Formats: sequence, C-alpha cells, structure tokens
Amino acid sequence: FVFVVFWIRTVASPAAAMLVVIGCLGYGMLLHFNRRELKRLHGSVHEYSLSRIYQLRENVEIMRVLGPSFLMGSLSFLFRTIHLFLPDTPGFELIRLISIALFDLWIALTTAVMIVILPLFNFRFRRPAAKILFYKRLMRTMKFESR
Repeated sequence: FVFVVFWIRTVASPAAAMLVVIGCLGYGMLLHFNRRELKRLHGSVHEYSLSRIYQLRENVEIMRVLGPSFLMGSLSFLFRTIHLFLPDTPGFELIRLISIALFDLWIALTTAVMIVILPLFNFRFRRPAAKILFYKRLMRTMKFESR
C-alpha cells in the first residue's frame, strides 16, 4: 500500500499534470493551425477541397468544446497537487482535507458545467437542445442559432 501511495505521489500525478499541460499546448497549436488553414483555403480556388475544408471545420468545432474542458479541468490539478505535496502532519491536515474536498467539488462542477454548455458550443446539439425549455430560453437570450 505504501508503494502505491508513493507511486501516485511521485509518478502518476505529475505525469497526469504534464499530460494536461502538453495537451493544452497541443490544443492551442492545432486550433491555430486549423483556423489559419481555413482562412488560407477560403479564397483559394486551386487548393480547394471540400473534404479538407469539412475536416478543418470539424476540427475547429471539436476544439471549441475541448478548450473550456482543458481550462476547467486543469484547475483541479492545483487542488490535487496541494493535497499530495503538503506534508502529512497535523499542522497541514486541514489544508490537505480542504484541498482534496475542493478537488472533488471542482471535478463535479466541471462535469456539470460541460454537460450544460455542450449544446452551446456544438451546433449538432443545438437543435435537439432547443426543445428543452431551459436551453430554448438560454439560446434566445444568447442569440444562438440552431442551424
């Protein structure tokens, strides 16, 4: 059991945090490339390819959902890091317990928020979501089209 706790503290949590950072950087670069490529192909007749433009638009739509999830999920690693790396002594016990409780709360809030905002970021979900009164009012207030 001690080895598992040691492994989580020294390997798994830093590795997960590093993967999130690398994922965020990769996300940003890929989004920038896709938007730049869409602009470049927009006026070009010689390089125009319907499948390529469709794929680039799909990538941008998917990334519009991933961006907020990366940002919201990355804050949870701060709470987890505080819990894992503060000494396990009575003086830090309250801070460690609050940080792990905030970690759990943040994960739950992130999940709930992502479920609620998914129809706002992805046009495929807007039309079915517009049948739900909450989304109908929200989309009308935010002036979203359901395409």
